[in-house]
Amino acid sequence: MDQTSTIATHKIKHKIKHKIKHKINYKQNIIELSKNWRFWVKLLIGFLPILSMIIFSSFQVARILWFRANHVFPDFWVAKYNTTLAELESWSVFQCVFQVYFRNIFLYTSYSTIIFSAFFLNSAFNTNHEGNGKYDNSYFGLWTIVIMGFTIFFYNLSLFITKDYQTWAWNHWMSMFLQHSLVPIAGVIYFLLFYQHKATFIYNRRKMLSWWGYAGAAIIGYYVIFTILGYIFKASHAWKLFPDMSYSGYFPYDFMEFTNPDATYTAGALPMGAQTFLIYFAFILIMSGLYFGFYFAIIKRVKYQNNIIKNPSQKK
Repeated sequence: MDQTSTIATHKIKHKIKHKIKHKINYKQNIIELSKNWRFWVKLLIGFLPILSMIIFSSFQVARILWFRANHVFPDFWVAKYNTTLAELESWSVFQCVFQVYFRNIFLYTSYSTIIFSAFFLNSAFNTNHEGNGKYDNSYFGLWTIVIMGFTIFFYNLSLFITKDYQTWAWNHWMSMFLQHSLVPIAGVIYFLLFYQHKATFIYNRRKMLSWWGYAGAAIIGYYVIFTILGYIFKASHAWKLFPDMSYSGYFPYDFMEFTNPDATYTAGALPMGAQTFLIYFAFILIMSGLYFGFYFAIIKRVKYQNNIIKNPSQKK
C-alpha cells in the first residue's frame, strides 16, 4: 500500500472514530438532560405557548370557515370595525385560512411568545451549560423576559378594562393561561430565581443601557414597523389581515391607526396625536420599569450567591 493510500485510510478511520465519539457524547448528553429537572421545566415553559398558538389558530380557522359558510358575522370580530360579513363571504377558503394564521403569528403577543419560547427551548437543550450559550445567557434572557413581561402586563390590564373574557370560547382561555399569564409568569420566575446566572454578572452601566436600548427597540420597533405597513396596506387598498383588531383592518391594534378619530380612547377629549404620544410614552415607562426591575433583581441575586460562596456560614 503506498503512502497516499495509507494517509487516506487513516483519515477515514479518524472520521469514523470522531462520528462514533460524537454519537456517544450526544447520547450521554441526552441521558444527563433527562435526569435534570431544569431541562423539563424549561422544555414545558418553551413548548406549551407554541402548542397553544397552533391549537388556537387551528380552532379559529374552523370557526371562521363555519361563519363564512353559514353567512353569520363572526362572534369574535368587532361589530364597530369596518370589515363586514360581505367581505368575509367574498374571501376564498385559502384567504380565510391565511388570514387567521397571519393574524395570529404577527400580533405583538405572538411575536413575544415566539421569542420567549425560542429562548426557553434553546436553554432547555443547553441546560448542562446554562447561562453560557450564545443565546442562552443572562443578558439575552433579560431581553426576552422584558419583551414577554410587556405582554403579560398590557394583555391582562386590557382584559381588566375591556372584560372581553366574558364572551370567550375555550381556546381563548387556553391561550390566556399558556401564552399570556400562567406559563410566561412561570418562565419569568424561573429566570429570576433559578436560572444559573454567571458570577460575573455585575453592574455595568454601558451594558445595562445597551440592553435597555435593545429591549426598547424590540418592543417599540414592532409597533413602528406595523404602523408603517398598516398605512401602506391601507393606501393601496390591500386585503385586510387584521379585520378583528382595528377599524380599517390593516393594523394589529386600533390605536396604531392614529389618523382615525374613531380609534380614540378618550371620546375625543384628546387629539389623536396627543393620545398616540401618551400611549408610546407609557410603553417606554413600563418597558423601562420591567427592564431595570429585572436587571437589579438579577444583580442582587448574583451578589447574594457570590457572598454565599465566599462565606458559606451566611446561608440561612
